[in-house]
Amino acid sequence: MATTVNHFDALGYVKKSKELGVSEQVAEYQARQIEKSIEIAVSTVRAEIENKELATKKDIGEVRKEIEIVRKEIEIVRKEIAQASNKTIVWIGGLFMASGLIQHFFK
Repeated sequence: MATTVNHFDALGYVKKSKELGVSEQVAEYQARQIEKSIEIAVSTVRAEIENKELATKKDIGEVRKEIEIVRKEIEIVRKEIAQASNKTIVWIGGLFMASGLIQHFFK
């Protein structure tokens, strides 16, 4: 991503101000104040960016690995639930059969 660096042309500002009838002293003062304002704005934005906790490619890669681990663990739990469900069905079926046999023999 190419970025274009723009800057404030203080000399051009002073020249244009003088052409428009502003005294050189006032034009130079204004140019210095504009430069200071720009410096303050840039340093403020830089400080805000530095204070942000931005994710890096490495961070994203680590999160992806953790997600994959969790997915594998979920799959294991699903299989265990399926096995437990099957065992429960077999157990309940056995109880019904035993109940039927008990009722048949103890009538």
